[in-house]
Amino acid sequence: MSGRLWTRLLTAGLALRQWLAGGARHRPTGPQRILVIAPLFAGDALLLTPLLAKLRQQHPSCKPYLIAGDAVQSLYQHRPYGVQAGVFDPRDPGTLLALRRWPAADLAIVAGESRYSWLALALGARWIVGFGGERPRLQNWALDERIPLPQQPAAWGDVAAMLVRGAPAAPYHAGDWPDPEFAPFEFPPLPYCLLHVEASSPLKHWEEAKWLALAEWLASRGMTVVWSAGRGGKDLIERIDPIGRFSALGWRLDLAQLWHLVKRAALLVSVDTSVGQIGKLTATPTLVLFGPGSASLYGAGDFWRESPWRAATVPDFPCRDRQVLFKREIPWIRRCDRGSGECAAPRCMHAIGVDTVRAQIDQLLARTSMTFPAAQDITRAHDGFLAQTRWASTAQPAFQAGAWQFIEANHRCNNLLWDEEDLARRKDVPDSAIAANKRAIDGYNQRRNDAIERIDECLLAELKGVARRSDARMSSETAGAMIDRLSILALRIFHMRLQTRRSDASREHVETCAAKLQQLEEQRRDLAACLDRLLAECAAGTAYFKVYRQFKMYNDPTLNPYLYGGKQSG
Repeated sequence: MSGRLWTRLLTAGLALRQWLAGGARHRPTGPQRILVIAPLFAGDALLLTPLLAKLRQQHPSCKPYLIAGDAVQSLYQHRPYGVQAGVFDPRDPGTLLALRRWPAADLAIVAGESRYSWLALALGARWIVGFGGERPRLQNWALDERIPLPQQPAAWGDVAAMLVRGAPAAPYHAGDWPDPEFAPFEFPPLPYCLLHVEASSPLKHWEEAKWLALAEWLASRGMTVVWSAGRGGKDLIERIDPIGRFSALGWRLDLAQLWHLVKRAALLVSVDTSVGQIGKLTATPTLVLFGPGSASLYGAGDFWRESPWRAATVPDFPCRDRQVLFKREIPWIRRCDRGSGECAAPRCMHAIGVDTVRAQIDQLLARTSMTFPAAQDITRAHDGFLAQTRWASTAQPAFQAGAWQFIEANHRCNNLLWDEEDLARRKDVPDSAIAANKRAIDGYNQRRNDAIERIDECLLAELKGVARRSDARMSSETAGAMIDRLSILALRIFHMRLQTRRSDASREHVETCAAKLQQLEEQRRDLAACLDRLLAECAAGTAYFKVYRQFKMYNDPTLNPYLYGGKQSG
């Protein structure tokens, strides 16, 4: 007997036993344990982020649990929106038994096929909510509450969030989802563009010649081009780029590594797969090519409306005519779920032209970039550097010119300063060791401030031709000083997040640090918005700032009286 059949029989038996023994069922008024059962494919699970955000907003004190496939588990390791994730594999009855060890849920939300409501009942859920209308009707039997599907088109993430009562969640912002831990690997030189060419079905693939033409165009614009694909995509990449003109990396990585590769990219172009959904979560400028799939159904929707994410598709393609999703007929859906046996070639993908994709990229980058670095790019780079083990002391510079060279240098000095400040607090070493730490701190601090001034010089050089209005306001804080503060906040966030993951600390300590982490992330978002606003106003001529020299006197032998002999120590 197959593992899948054993799992079905075990699920049905446990569900029936729970139903017979459970008595009257009532919707909980203040659920403390909420179970969400996601579709088992990685991309479908990530699309439920609006639902998870709404749960946290409506039930801030609850303990949410998520059941999803094994492939996506690494992305939930730091519990985004407080969610603890677990694995369910219909082929392995052991995963069901492992989930039985979780505490029974007060409320279960089935955000896909209703047949998983049987799983929720088998796990002891006291009230089960899902969308009705699935065929056959027996699949809906275990649902206590059947929510009607909307009659107007909407993104699936926003639709799924309707399973939670209350107002929609606030729009997604970069940093709302904590980065997963990952095994170190060598990143491509910045700035790079990631082209993810493979999906679960060859009917979602774009023509190989078009991929190569797009790569050559991006390279001509000064970007490092990197190919990406799933584990089985090496052959596809070799067909696209047989002479290996561009590097290939994605197919060698696990999902957590791929997350960081996407996050640091200046641009992601992907077929319709989970990688395109990761682009939403990392706030990477992303263009997804939709053929059989629906760009409106799987697009940004309301929750990701502020994200730099676009879709390239041919609307109303004739054979995109199926109106079924998760075994439910939905009149406004237009998608295609035909297999290779029914469709010899993906005409819907072939209809997307290279010129169309180029135009979408131009629009996307025009929205997300300026003649000087955007705050989102800076914070992404800060986090990316810190994610590399011993980056500050061992890694070679990623940038060789412009403001980015000094943004990186400033961040490196702040990182090294942080380490030296920690070391200077030791009490089990000779005074000479602390003196060495203090001298190192002086040196790094001088270099840090030098980098701030160089950042300001580079940015002001970009603004040199802007006509300043007579009523322009002067900012007492320079853009370089704000970038320095973003660097320090990145360090605080990085180290505070480590405190929230300590297994040797008390629960009170972890909860206190988690609250501080939220405040730090809010501070960084606010400061990043202020930086973008200042630079935008400077570009419009309505604001300006000046380079203010620090004149650090204690390091100058001509200004420090203890160095030029004017005073005696002691």
